[in-house]
Order: sequence, then C-alpha cells, then structure tokens
Amino acid sequence: MNSRVVIRRCAEYKTELVQAAVSEAVRAACDWPALVRGKKVLIKINLLTDAPPDKAVCTHPEITRALIRACREGGAAEVTVGEQPGMQLSESPELAFENSGTAAVCREEDARMAPFSRFGYREVEVAGALKLRQLLVANLLLDAEVVIDAAKLKSHIQALYTGAIKNWFGVVASRDRKRSHHLNKLEPFSESLVDIFRVRPPDLTVMDAIVGMEGRGPGEGNPRHLGLVIASTDAVAADTVALHCADYARMNVPHVRIAAEQGLGKARLEEIDLDGPAIADVRVAFELPPRSFTNPPKIVTSVIYRFWSIRPKVLADQCQLCEACAKMCPVGAITMGETAAVINREICIECFCCHEACPHGAIGEKPTMLYRIMRWRERRKLAR
Repeated sequence: MNSRVVIRRCAEYKTELVQAAVSEAVRAACDWPALVRGKKVLIKINLLTDAPPDKAVCTHPEITRALIRACREGGAAEVTVGEQPGMQLSESPELAFENSGTAAVCREEDARMAPFSRFGYREVEVAGALKLRQLLVANLLLDAEVVIDAAKLKSHIQALYTGAIKNWFGVVASRDRKRSHHLNKLEPFSESLVDIFRVRPPDLTVMDAIVGMEGRGPGEGNPRHLGLVIASTDAVAADTVALHCADYARMNVPHVRIAAEQGLGKARLEEIDLDGPAIADVRVAFELPPRSFTNPPKIVTSVIYRFWSIRPKVLADQCQLCEACAKMCPVGAITMGETAAVINREICIECFCCHEACPHGAIGEKPTMLYRIMRWRERRKLAR
C-alpha cells in the first residue's frame, strides 16, 4: 500500500499563511480530528540550539504556532511542545526555547513548553536494534497519546541530511547521543539514528521546508528558500519527498534508506502518492553538505571513504573560548588553549559535534586533497 505525502506551498512565515498551509496539510494527510480529539499531543520540534528564527536552524515558531492552533481546533485535550537542545545547552535548555521564539509562542497559545531533560527519561529495549539495543528515551515521548514530528529540512555534515527521522535524535538522553556519535562512520551512525527513530515513530510528520538550510548544516549552513510545508503519517516518505524537493536524493542518504529497509516507511517515489504540486515544479537544488558528493558506484564509495577525510578545524580568530565545543565532544578531544580551542587529532572521531555546538562559527573543515577533487567535480557537474 502506498504512503501519502502532502505538499503545500507557503511563501513566507506570515502567521496567516503558515496557518493556512499547515491546516490544509494536516487535514489532507490524515483524519485530523480523529487523530487529536481528546488526546494529549506532543509536538516534537527541532531545537538544535538557541538560534533565532532567521538562521533557519530550528523549527520556525510560526510552524509551531500553527500546529498548536490546529490541535486546539481539532479538540486536543492537552498540547505540549517538547525538545532537548544540543548537549552544549544540557544545563540550560530553556535558552533554546526562548531565543528561538518558541517559548513566546507557547505562552501566547497556552501550550506547555517542555525541555525533555526536565521531565526525565526511562530505559527502553529497542526491538530489532541495529546498533543501540537500549536507549534512555524521554518520558514525554513515551507517555504521549499522539506525537507530531515538526521537523526542519536541513543539510547535515555528519548525517548528510536532517528532517523527520534525524529529528528523533533529540528524544534520547545525552548518554545515548554520545554513543551514537561514537559510531562516526556514516553507515553505522545512520543505523543508530534508525534505532532511535523506531522506538516510537511519530503519528504525523509536518516538515518546515519554507526556508531550509544548505551547505554546512545543521547549525552553520545558509538559509535557502523552498516555500513548502510537507506532511505525512509516514515520516520516511516525508523525508523521501523532502530529499527530492531539495535535490538531495542524489546523495543516497543512508538513514532514510535503512529506515525503509527496516519496514518503517516508504523511500521510493513510486510507492508514494503525492497530494500537491509535482516535485519537478518545486525542486530547488540545495548546496550539498561538506562531506558529501553525488552518488558514485558503491565500490567507488568504499574506496573513497578509505582515503579521503574532512576534519574539524578551529578558526582561531573566531574562537571565543566559550567551551561549547568541549562540552559537546563525545570523546573529550577538545580542550581550551590560551587563545583558542585545541583539537586532539589522535582521539578526534570527526563526528563534527563541535561544529554543531559552536555558536560563533569557529569550527571549519580541513579537507584532504581527494576531498577537494571530489568537491570540485561536484561543483562542475552542478554548473553545467
């Protein structure tokens, strides 16, 4: 049976425009009143850090507002907006809610603002796990009657792309985020993302693709206008459509493929029924993240990944010695020097968590020659 994915155009983050697009999308994607009426609903947003809305790092607060209102109109008994920001904000997650504009929306719309760490976690056995057999999962996610995945379409240096599935990385405790990042190679890391996602998949995904992020995502890339809201009860299918809309399907993003192989959703366009404009009419070619390139044959990929690398590099003139990178590093490879952070190359696993955490744009990339050649090849291809 095919999955249904809804695409609705939305030119900008004006309250009335977003409200109309989100309301249409959720009602076209499912029996909305039956889903939320009388239920306790959790809206799981993407709140990587304490970035303002115009940076395109977090789920835009107008998307969150529209979902809260749609839940109220559908008769939801309770609406909670939940997330746990990156590990650099583990002691003060409320900062991300406030600075992203999410807290103000929650107050204005009478929804509960809920950093997951404030409500605790409990250990769960992951049936069919590929890499992580036990996980500490947010109580709010496990106890919610209805869960809405309010994802943000972005590039991602480590995972290549972040959307509906990768958004679930925020539902586990810091311990398990570190375990996942230890699997720094793309395929095993992607398998761990699927393990996290499968614990409690969302009932509905509503993706903020009005303005996404390209390039050095998920925190330091460039905002890129796409003008879409994407919705589906199949999060894997929503990711698949989003990848095609951003022209990211050319990367063969592993965690989306693996999720489909595990029976968690559809990842082939021929198995997806689209409601809305054709993908060809809305597609915008986003710049690829630094560690990716257009699909070569698999045998070539395996050889390339043996000999190429791209390592994090501290940009000393931008470093503010704030220690965010050191707090985020899952292997303790970063210390503070006299004028800038210092990365211990012998233990660095190249997961780029430091890049995600740095609020000053002080983590760049140090590529090998093979990487430079592959990136040059990619840019030539796109320029034709």
